[in-house]
Amino acid sequence: MLTDSHRYCTISAIFVGIPHNLSPASFDPFAMQPVPLPSHIHYELLLQLLERETARSVDRGTEEHRQLQELVATLRRGLAIQKQLEATCDRKHIPIEYHWSLNQPTPADRSLPAES
Repeated sequence: MLTDSHRYCTISAIFVGIPHNLSPASFDPFAMQPVPLPSHIHYELLLQLLERETARSVDRGTEEHRQLQELVATLRRGLAIQKQLEATCDRKHIPIEYHWSLNQPTPADRSLPAES
């Protein structure tokens, strides 16, 4: 039989995103794998390149200029959406790991012996 305390933990677990197959007593938020996300600098570098360099090479009022403006707006929206995702993860105590490249070793790679 569930006590009121167990019911509360189960309901709380649902709202904070604990997987349904884990009991609240066995859930350890620090054992969760971090969510890999690109570092914000990736967006900033692309935006600076497009706004400072690419914009100089296309004429205003052209189809290319319109597409460039659309691309810049899309990147800004992408960064804003990523920040929303980060806030959601933060509220749910889900760790985030910022990545600078695809060449970073994964936790599985780190446990493998080094090649000789």
